[in-house]
Amino acid sequence: MMMMGSGGEQTSDVKKSRYELLWDATKLTSHGVLIAVSEDEFMNSFPQLTQREKEKLYYIYTRAVAKLQEDIMLEFKLQCEAWEVKEVLEEMEMLIQQQEQDGGLSFRSAPMADAVRELTIKIKHEEVEKLRLLVEQEEEHTAQLRQQRAALKAKVSQRPTALVDMLATVRKERAELLVTHTPNA
Repeated sequence: MMMMGSGGEQTSDVKKSRYELLWDATKLTSHGVLIAVSEDEFMNSFPQLTQREKEKLYYIYTRAVAKLQEDIMLEFKLQCEAWEVKEVLEEMEMLIQQQEQDGGLSFRSAPMADAVRELTIKIKHEEVEKLRLLVEQEEEHTAQLRQQRAALKAKVSQRPTALVDMLATVRKERAELLVTHTPNA
């Protein structure tokens, strides 16, 4: 059964999950922030432009705002997936329902505290693992840079020898040319 919400939008009898509510709130907030400037305010900000130029600029602005909102929501989704926000909120909802069924919600209850503690530990362990992997990657990168530097040093140290050899060859050829082209005395 569909009903009308206070803003004229259709709402459903089905209760939205906490994640869906979070998603909707984030989408609404990002949209509201990005469109904080009305079309009239935007147009009035460029009095030196013609009406046609203002319209083109406003079109570009609205396309950019739409792309920004799309990017914000994509990044938000990726962060939610990385932090398993949906799963955490579902677990919280389940714990709250269990507490309500058991005769009242007590935030000091052991199951709730244990669940929060477990989630916190899990998040900390995941973060430590991510940091450990980053450190390993940086160490590998540093080792590669050291190898490249050593190779460059070796090339640089070989070049003076190569230049000395080349100079000796040029001097030898020059001497041979002088001997073959000098008139006999």
